[in-house]
Amino acid sequence: MIDLKETPIFNKADFTKEMDVGSCDRWKLLYSMLKGSYTESDTNYGNYESDKYEFNPNLHIQYELITDTETFKIEHYCAFVNEIKTRIIPIQENSSLTSK
Repeated sequence: MIDLKETPIFNKADFTKEMDVGSCDRWKLLYSMLKGSYTESDTNYGNYESDKYEFNPNLHIQYELITDTETFKIEHYCAFVNEIKTRIIPIQENSSLTSK
């Protein structure tokens, strides 16, 4: 385990309004996620409250994932959001889903 010496933020968030976020970078995974699954494999794990999604082409998310030896800069430029706003599936830039 790596201690990044970060201080937790306690902001009295309303966790009943949380939204699942599942970053996606390939077609098979996207098809599974749109049905509610968290993975490509058949499991009972997922968010199956709604399988109706809207596509949002105007979303931009950028973050860094830091490990003990590497830093990954990950960007998303669009997303699918389910109709009851309990799940968002952002699409990774420079993945097979966005290649021309």
